[in-house]
Formats: sequence, structure tokens, C-alpha cells
Amino acid sequence: MLRFDAKLPGLLPAPSMLQISKGLSRFPPPRQSQQMCNGVKKLSVLLENQVSTWVSVTAKGEDIAKYVDLRGPVPGVGGLQPVCPLIDQQEVSPILGLDHLPVFALSDQFLFYKPEKALTDVSLANICHQAGLLHSALIVAGTALSASPNLVAIHFTIANIYASMANHLRYKIRTFRVLQEGDYQRALEFYYSTLSLQMNFEPAKDRIRAIYCHSGQTFDLREV
Repeated sequence: MLRFDAKLPGLLPAPSMLQISKGLSRFPPPRQSQQMCNGVKKLSVLLENQVSTWVSVTAKGEDIAKYVDLRGPVPGVGGLQPVCPLIDQQEVSPILGLDHLPVFALSDQFLFYKPEKALTDVSLANICHQAGLLHSALIVAGTALSASPNLVAIHFTIANIYASMANHLRYKIRTFRVLQEGDYQRALEFYYSTLSLQMNFEPAKDRIRAIYCHSGQTFDLREV
């Protein structure tokens, strides 16, 4: 698919040094020893098993029991339907059309501001990534990063794209002089920036271990 892809962007996405340092403090680089690496899956296996960029409430460290009585009876389907008496009494309500939201009332003044744009860009980047259009995926994900530099899903997505580049034999042969082994370094930087934003994001930790154990390379992220 690379021959159908866009050219590699001149300016590659990169997290801030502060984010990398914070991620390193939360998850120090694992030791590259046979004992430590036993049972660690290879990166290619982890990349084949895609992780949803949707993160549950519990994964963010929230206790769902604070909001839902887990020991109580499960309500029926009828009990799960929202009831809005005041709205139901009105045949025509601006709330039903969401016209009361500022984003609609002021849409003509914010033509270049779309908070949801970063989320749609991440979805498009994931589609390009799965299709093998790695350059396009990186371009789109980089755009999303510019719009929302502190969104966990964006950092994790870019890390996966870099990891795929490093893991793609044909890619490494064709762009050897451009990225070569630096893809693993860039992937690690974004996996660590992911942890700086959400320290208990286990998929990022799994991929960090895989890179250190199976890439055959050494890294010193403290010098980035």
C-alpha cells in the first residue's frame, strides 16, 4: 500500500519533552534481560490485536460504584429510558433540535474551531493505519495532535503508527535513510507521553516492554 500512500510529512509529530519525562517517571524503562522478557509478547502480535481508543471509566481510575449501585437489582429496559416531562409536553422544542447550544448559535463566528475535529481525525488515522497507509495515518494523527495535544487516544494512536513503521520490513527498506531505527524511538516517546496523560494505560506499557525486549536496540529517552 505504500506506493499508493502520500509522501512522508517533512515535520514529524513529536510529544513535548515534559510529557516524555513525566511518562518515564511513572513507568521507568524495563530491563532488557532474558528473565524480564520471558512471556512478553512481540510487538507485531500486539499491533495485530488493536486496542480501542475508547477508554472505560474504570480504566481512568474512577470507581464506578460511586455512581451505580452494583449490588442492587438490574433495572428493566423500561427503567433505562430517559424521561423528560417538560420536553415531552412541548410539541416543538429548541432543545430537541439542540439549537440552544452555543456551538450552533455562534457557528458562523467559529469556522475554524471544532472541538470534535480531533476525535474524527483519530478515527480517520486509525482507518489509514489499518489499511497500511502509514504516511497518511501519520499526517492525519499529527493534525489531531496539533488540535488536541493532551488527548490520550491521539498519543497512543501516533505511537502505534510509528511502531508499525518500525515493524514493517518493506517500509524500513524503502525509507531506510529517512527513519530507519528511529521509528522505535519515536514510538517509545509517544507511548511514554500517553502514560504521562494516563498513568494506568496498560496497552502502552505492554508495547514499551515489547520494544525494549524484542527490538534488539538500546534507547536513552532521557536525552530527547
